[in-house]
Amino acid sequence: LLDAVEADAYWCLTNLMWSIQDHYTADQPGLQRMVFLLEDLVRRLDPPLAQHFKKERMEFLWFAFRWMNCLLARDLNWRCLTRMWDTCLSEDGGGRSSTVLDHNA
Repeated sequence: LLDAVEADAYWCLTNLMWSIQDHYTADQPGLQRMVFLLEDLVRRLDPPLAQHFKKERMEFLWFAFRWMNCLLARDLNWRCLTRMWDTCLSEDGGGRSSTVLDHNA
């Protein structure tokens, strides 16, 4: 039984790391893409909040970069975090940027 669990855990970690490998390369294009996608979602789903950020000159990179870099591990409690990660990894996207943001929206 433990062999099957180990294989599943390895598959999940491999899938996650493959999907976010461009987060940790030069210029971090994956992280930037996730932050810009979040900004676009906020503009579409909550225009007053987007306007408030714009008025206050609040850049999404200032706060969302850490969220995406840590995959929200520092900002959510363990129960919410594991549920979100489980949902994202089980979706077709396998943890890709758009899947994580779609669930957060």
